Amino acid sequence: MSRGTATTRHRPAPGDVGSDGSGGHGSRNKSLSLEFALWPTAPNPFTVGTMIRYAIPKGQEVAVFVGIYDVRGTLITTLVHEPRAAGDYSIAWDGRNDSGIRPGPGVYLTKLRAGPFERIQKVVMLN
Repeated sequence: MSRGTATTRHRPAPGDVGSDGSGGHGSRNKSLSLEFALWPTAPNPFTVGTMIRYAIPKGQEVAVFVGIYDVRGTLITTLVHEPRAAGDYSIAWDGRNDSGIRPGPGVYLTKLRAGPFERIQKVVMLN
């Protein structure tokens, strides 16, 4: 299951044809990273939406979870919860919770869990 507002884009490698494999949930670039990564969310702070970018390393296919939490640790929304193959990914968060409501300005936490890798970073939503 994936939730989020994103478009599928693929920067093809030489000789690469066909689908990007993202299933239409976010964007996947088949570059072959050598390690797991969660890059800084941009823009941050944001008003309308922000992009969350992460990487799954070459030779890996793992269960991926991307969730947004408030500062009390309450899950606000799940953006990704499915297996993903190696590649660089991006998913947009429009600031809404799973009910489609914007919880309001404040500090939120983006959590990425991909196989053995787990990272949390702050993102700030303005009015």
